[in-house]
Amino acid sequence: MGKRVLAIVAVVLGLGGAAGASSPTATESRYSVVISNEAPGHLVDRLIAAGHGSQTLFQVLQYLQPLSGGAIPASFVTKVAGAGAGSSVFSDTLEIYAGVNGGIEIADDGTVSIPSLLGQDYDGHPGYLTHVGTATDVGSVTFTSASGVGYYIYTHAKNYGGGVRKDYYAFAIVWKGADTPARLFPGIASVAGSTNTRWRSEGVLANPTTAAAEAKLELIPRDAAAVTATV
Repeated sequence: MGKRVLAIVAVVLGLGGAAGASSPTATESRYSVVISNEAPGHLVDRLIAAGHGSQTLFQVLQYLQPLSGGAIPASFVTKVAGAGAGSSVFSDTLEIYAGVNGGIEIADDGTVSIPSLLGQDYDGHPGYLTHVGTATDVGSVTFTSASGVGYYIYTHAKNYGGGVRKDYYAFAIVWKGADTPARLFPGIASVAGSTNTRWRSEGVLANPTTAAAEAKLELIPRDAAAVTATV
């Protein structure tokens, strides 16, 4: 009889625990921008070296927005500005994140997190746009942004008081590639063929961005190290 009573008590306690468990009753979608410190450019570290280390994350966001070509809308900056005064985006300085492994996610509710998003994983892919801006003492900065809501990138979720869960989605990643990207294209500049013909190589270089870009073509003869012509 004693065993039966204990079993009943255990069942009642189990049911009581299940009934008392809290779960989110509402879900919010929050949107964000990620400043990635990915190789090879390590944008966060480069911005710190350029003198932005003492600025708050909100000030850094304000600095990057005009360079973004619309990838970071001014309305997003305004939204972040309206977050609570105690939000991390207004208190954290950039230098706190020196050497960060990943990126700095700035959300429209003023919160900050460290996701592992790489701009290179999305740049040039369908559904994403590319804009290259120029930052003083940093050089070229790439803004990879979603072309629509369907391409926003889920980063994480947090449960807040009152049974509210917030889902965070990044719509833009700011990152830096190599300062002077180089590509080697083997080919024939010009060589005589049979029956008075000549063989020539041809290549097309396309700029996928809306900003002007400069490219330098160097010709190096086979089995040689010196450049013989530059355009």
